Order: sequence, then structure tokens, then C-alpha cells
Amino acid sequence: MRLSIAQGFSRVLRKPGFIALAAAYFLALAIWDGIATWVEGLTRSQGLSGTQVGLVGGLLSVSGAAGSLILPRL
Repeated sequence: MRLSIAQGFSRVLRKPGFIALAAAYFLALAIWDGIATWVEGLTRSQGLSGTQVGLVGGLLSVSGAAGSLILPRL
């Protein structure tokens, strides 16, 4: 039986596990955006150039990706 898009969304949205996963994702995204915004303002106030601020932001992203690969193995 093939479901329409609306029926599929309706089924998925009724699952408590999906709601919990979506809430956790959006919370993590909000925290990440908050930290990225805070770091930019903090580094600029310390006199870093735009390029240096970008490098700090890139370092945050790379270290986050590395951590997500390493931590599950511990």
C-alpha cells in the first residue's frame, strides 16, 4: 500500500521516538549556533581579523567532526 506524502508525515509525526529525536536535533543545532555566534563576537573583541575569526570557526567545525568520529569508539 502506497501512502501519500501527507499520510506519511502524519504517521511519522505520531511516533514519540521521532519527536524526541527531532527535539534533540533542534536543541543541539540551537546550542551550536549560539556557541558559533558567541565565539565570533568574543574573538572579534580580542582584535582578531575576519580571516582569523573564520579560522577559529572552522577549527570548531573540524574538531566537532573529529569528536563525533572518535567519541563513539571510546
